[in-house]
Amino acid sequence: MSEVQIAKGKQDGMSAYFRVKESDITFIEADKDYYNIYLIGKRDSPIRINGTIGSAMVLFHSLVKPHKSYLVNLNQVYCVATTPEDNYAKVVFRDGTHIKFSKSKTMYADLMQRLHAYATEE
Repeated sequence: MSEVQIAKGKQDGMSAYFRVKESDITFIEADKDYYNIYLIGKRDSPIRINGTIGSAMVLFHSLVKPHKSYLVNLNQVYCVATTPEDNYAKVVFRDGTHIKFSKSKTMYADLMQRLHAYATEE
């Protein structure tokens, strides 16, 4: 995975320029005109960047989009859980954090396909 310089963002109330390795990202979450980058072990202090999830996809092209609001790093996925009663999926990461989202048939299917392909590469 590549290292990417990111435009000015904020973390813990301070403005700064960040260099983030894709391998250090757990997931990215869209938040209106911003996106939050959650790093391994730093769930409580994401890096907040002005931009859309689409612009994050350009910077971090190896991340997978299981839902319109999230990009996930397959290296950090521990499991993907679903229940037959509802239309939700939960991605649990290696550090114990998780995200829950409604399943879109195409995006969820793409996540599962990429996860299976990734597992066979290792």
